[in-house]
Amino acid sequence: MQMAKKCGGLPLAVIVLGGLLSTKSSLVEWERVLGDVNSYLNKVQSHQQYEGVNEILALSYYDLPYYLKPCFLYLGNFPEDSEISKRKLIRLWIGEGFIPTLTGPGDTKQRLTEQVAEGYLEELIGRCMVQVDRRDHTGISGVKTCRMHDLMGKLCISKAREENFAQVIQQSSMWIDGSAASSSEYLGGSHSRRLVIHPGVHLQYHKAHWACITFFKKLVSKNNPQSSSSSSVESNWVEHVHSNLRSLLCFGGILPLSALKSSNFRMLRMLEIPVVGASDEIIVVGGLGNLIHLRYLRLDAVNRDITLSSSIGNLRNLHILDIKRCYLVRGSMGMISRLIRLRHLLLPYSMRYNQNDFRIDKLKDIETLKNIEASVLIRSYDALHKLTNLRSISISFDGVYYNYNDDDVRRVLGSQIVQSGRLTSLGMFIYNSEAGFLSLESLSSCHSLSKLVLEGKMKFQQQQGLIHLPQSLTKLTLWFSEIEQDPMPVLENKLPNLRFLMLGWNAYVGSKMVCSAHGFPNLDTLQLSRLSDLREWIVEKGAMPSLKKLSIEFLGSLKMIPEGVKFVTSLKELEIEGMGNSFCEKLQVKNRIEGQDYYKVQHIPFIAFH
Repeated sequence: MQMAKKCGGLPLAVIVLGGLLSTKSSLVEWERVLGDVNSYLNKVQSHQQYEGVNEILALSYYDLPYYLKPCFLYLGNFPEDSEISKRKLIRLWIGEGFIPTLTGPGDTKQRLTEQVAEGYLEELIGRCMVQVDRRDHTGISGVKTCRMHDLMGKLCISKAREENFAQVIQQSSMWIDGSAASSSEYLGGSHSRRLVIHPGVHLQYHKAHWACITFFKKLVSKNNPQSSSSSSVESNWVEHVHSNLRSLLCFGGILPLSALKSSNFRMLRMLEIPVVGASDEIIVVGGLGNLIHLRYLRLDAVNRDITLSSSIGNLRNLHILDIKRCYLVRGSMGMISRLIRLRHLLLPYSMRYNQNDFRIDKLKDIETLKNIEASVLIRSYDALHKLTNLRSISISFDGVYYNYNDDDVRRVLGSQIVQSGRLTSLGMFIYNSEAGFLSLESLSSCHSLSKLVLEGKMKFQQQQGLIHLPQSLTKLTLWFSEIEQDPMPVLENKLPNLRFLMLGWNAYVGSKMVCSAHGFPNLDTLQLSRLSDLREWIVEKGAMPSLKKLSIEFLGSLKMIPEGVKFVTSLKELEIEGMGNSFCEKLQVKNRIEGQDYYKVQHIPFIAFH
């Protein structure tokens, strides 16, 4: 009570102090904290509230165990109020070496390391130093994304500078007049081996370059009309970064790849950088081959075509290659086969390369493989049976590039990749093809599978297909399945742990759907989209007792929301999109007059119409 009073009614101070105390188990520890609080909160009592909060946050930082301090400071690298992906954060922590290396076989060691990293994040959340933004659908309090309170973020940046942990360049903190002296003054004072660039900061490098058009300043002006208001650092900035820089993260700012040819970047281990160029230009991403110590590489080229040069094959220490946010990738994809230490490979949706050169079977340690073309797996020297360390994979069957048939889909589902039982996430996408799913029987052995996405026609009787889905599933998405019988009875009985269900784009082509009493006991989110034939939807009393979010989108034949929705008292959010005026007006209150079906949804706190 004494400590709570000293917080002066400041919510953030109370929350953080409570998180700090939650880690103390004895009276002696509490008394020690009280002694610290008495000195740290003097500024609060003297009505300097803003300064007082900063002192409380500093106290929580100093109380962190040694292994959590770098993990906490790393969060300050992200732009203010940004949503931080847990998966990305953990991979960055591991790449930086913050997580201790554990003993054991390769795949087991990596899994344990990631579990330790997740534990670190949970500990920071428990101390109320990090806020949970979104949770995943694993049912074990998993975190999907997190964020920092703005004051906590400022503390991170401040402490990072004090300890030479990281240098964060923000647009609001720049004073650049275009001279070499200004860049030297800002960058030369830091001894940090980590450099982070935030949105609005344009770093220029005037030497001949191999990834941008002739003169970078012209490029910025051409493609960024607002660039005149953005901060920029002239070419000499490269000379003033740490001579052994280990980490360079460009979160939305602009930095030419040509700068990386400087010897100051030769020790880089972590690199995230945008690839920029004219809208109609194919950009050659070369020259990365001298960064042989890289462990993490992410290239962002939204709406840009890029060509990978063969030098990427020199990055033999690379663990993570993320080019998912590139619009189209061409070139030396075969060189990726030489990256034998690669564990996570995230490819873009569109690629142009010689599939015969891409020996995916050589990446024996690979654990995450996103957007891989099925033909690469099928034709790559028995890769379907060699890559048994995979835990997350999404596979495209695009008929534009390969003439797939039902047997190709069957081969993938029956492969050792799937039947090994290691997969936790599987996505299979069939489009521009007559191929489909003849059976899902092989999925019954996937006892660790929690996330499943299937896009393509189900060419089986329902009882021969959906009944094979593993009970471990917590997230299920079905698109273009063309299921003729109501899938809900099977899914309700077979998947008691399901927390997220999406049926979209004629996944079901029947006219009636029934959600039974006591069905889906743990379902948190239900999304129904573009089921054009659905006319009648019945929700029985007691159905979906845990449902929090319901999305109804473009169900053209559905005339009213089910009566039973009024019994789903757990609902917090209802989203209606692309439904007719009559459907929507029944759920609204206009001129203090309730619509015909308003009583069904009046208990829902948030209702949105799009």
